[in-house]
Amino acid sequence: MKLLPLSVVLVASCMAGGQDAATTDTAKSAPSAIHMISISKPNLEVTGSRLGRVEIWIEPTGTGVGASLAGEAKRTTTAGRHEKWIFPIASLPGYPHSIMAVNASAKGYNREGKEVGRKSLGFKGVSECNSALYGRLPSD
Repeated sequence: MKLLPLSVVLVASCMAGGQDAATTDTAKSAPSAIHMISISKPNLEVTGSRLGRVEIWIEPTGTGVGASLAGEAKRTTTAGRHEKWIFPIASLPGYPHSIMAVNASAKGYNREGKEVGRKSLGFKGVSECNSALYGRLPSD
């Protein structure tokens, strides 16, 4: 009869250990995500988790004109849950002249190349975009 309680304790202990291992494995394989894009002069700064690539896109003015790729950001931290990626504002098309764009955004990809999300700076027009990026309004 004394063996039964010991058996129950051993089984419970093994089950708990298995759950801890599963929890740890899940935490390590958390999904890739793009969290935010912001201006941190002289760069655009993107934060995310477990990203394989981050692209910077601009939305030109004009009806029916699609977004265009400005380039790829570079990771400045170690890979993992708290990554920082930067893209120099000077690398935007036409720099140092004002750009005729209404917004800029970042598109994040996981390590397998699948898109995991997009984040936008959220500008409202060319003047706001240029003022935020360059500190000036567009000139003629």
